[in-house]
Amino acid sequence: MNPDDDITFLQNKLQLIRSLQDPGEKEISGLVSLLTDPSENEIICASVYPVLQAAGQLSVDALLSVYSNFSEFDEKIQIRLSYTFSQIPETPAFVFETFLKSGISRVRQNGIIGFALLNDRRFDDLLFDVLRNDADSETAYEAAIALSGGGVDVLSEFEIILKENVMAENLREKTYMDSPTKINADNTNGLCSPESDLFHPLDKHVLAKVIEITGDIGNEETLSYLTAYLTHPDERVSRIAAESIQKIKTKTTK
Repeated sequence: MNPDDDITFLQNKLQLIRSLQDPGEKEISGLVSLLTDPSENEIICASVYPVLQAAGQLSVDALLSVYSNFSEFDEKIQIRLSYTFSQIPETPAFVFETFLKSGISRVRQNGIIGFALLNDRRFDDLLFDVLRNDADSETAYEAAIALSGGGVDVLSEFEIILKENVMAENLREKTYMDSPTKINADNTNGLCSPESDLFHPLDKHVLAKVIEITGDIGNEETLSYLTAYLTHPDERVSRIAAESIQKIKTKTTK
C-alpha cells in the first residue's frame, strides 16, 4: 500500500467514526477494540474518545469488559483506556481507585481527573494522599487542581502540608548545622539533604502550586506559612509566595 492509500484509508476511517450517530452496543464494542490495538493510529483513537464519552453508560459497560485485563496491556493501551474512563461520568469510582495504584504516572493522573469528574467529596482523602506522597510532581499537581476545583475547603490541609515543609526545612538545616559530618537521609527521617532541590513531601513544582492555591483561598492566618517561603532558593516558589501573600492582604483589607 502506497502512502496515498494509507492517507485515504485513515481519512475514510476517521469519517466513519465521526459519522456514528447513536451507536449501539456492537459499534461501541468495536471502538473499544480500536483503543486496545497497539498498532492503532493515535489520530484514530483521538476521534474515538468523544464518541465513547457521548455514549455514557454503554461505553462504560464495553470498557469494563476489558478492564479485568487492564494490567496486562502495555503502557500505551493503559493510558488510552484510563483516559477514556476519566472522561465518562458514569465510570464507577473503583476504576479510578485502581488507576491511583498504577506504576504509570499518566494512568494515575487520569484516575485523579476521573475523581475530579465525579466531584464526590468522599474521595478527597485519596487525593490528599496523592498530593502528599506521590513521587511524580505532575500527578501531585493534578491532585491539587482536583481538590481546589471541587470547591472543597482544603485550606486547613494545605496549611498542614506547608507547615510540614517549613518544619522539615528547619529541622534539616538544624541537623546539618549541629553535625560536623553529613548525615544521610535515613538519619533525618527521610528528609532531603540541604543540597537537594526537593522539599519533602512536595517538590518545588507542586509546592508552588499549593502556595498559589492557598493564596487564592487563604486568610491572614495563612500568612505565617507563606512568609517562610519568601526566601526559598527557587525563584518560582518565592515569587508565587509573594504574590499569594499579596492576594490575601488585598482580600482581607477589602
